[in-house]
Amino acid sequence: MNEYTNALSDSVMWQLSFQMAEKEAEKLSTQGPQALKKKVCRRT
Repeated sequence: MNEYTNALSDSVMWQLSFQMAEKEAEKLSTQGPQALKKKVCRRT
């Protein structure tokens, strides 16, 4: 193991999928990660 693999072992990645109109998704993508997180939290 090296520093890179040690950092990865402390990380968790999530992938969520849900339907959304393409235009809405494009708009959301311009609003930054906090807006995306807020939207996901409302839908889960």
